[in-house]
Amino acid sequence: LVMEAFYSQIFRTNQKLKKMSQKETEKSGISIGSGWTSLWAFFLSLGLTILQPSDLQAASQKNALKLYKQGKYEEALEEYEAVLDKTPNNTLAHYNAGTAAYRAGKFEEATAYFENAMSTPDLDLQKKSFYNIGNAFYRLGDAAEQVEEKAMFWKKALESYDSALKLDAAEENTIFN
Repeated sequence: LVMEAFYSQIFRTNQKLKKMSQKETEKSGISIGSGWTSLWAFFLSLGLTILQPSDLQAASQKNALKLYKQGKYEEALEEYEAVLDKTPNNTLAHYNAGTAAYRAGKFEEATAYFENAMSTPDLDLQKKSFYNIGNAFYRLGDAAEQVEEKAMFWKKALESYDSALKLDAAEENTIFN
């Protein structure tokens, strides 16, 4: 099947080249008689379709996930941030950046990513974001030295857990927290 596509692309490229006038051919530096030209044109067209920004973004997200699974949370966060530079409205990338930031101990940064992820229409992702915001606020409260600051963060954690429960009242982890 791949070879069939390969030969089909070469045939179409040759047909296009034959239709070019001699003048256009000389300007472009392409020699119709060259088999290498067809091969080059095929790989060029293949490269243009394979290396689309969405594919590069997917590869970058795969790399970020790989880094995350290896426990390299800071590096994973950098990869997700690179994805977000190209696609700032990618709510899943915001969520994943939040989980990487959380694991890296960057709880304030994590809450910002999770909040951005909540613009998704995906209710499950919204629920997970609320839940993880609650976890991040709990950790921030735990680390706070002032009693008032602890209380403020823990109140925000409870509010986030409550919002997650509104989306799924049967979520055991949220109920537990």
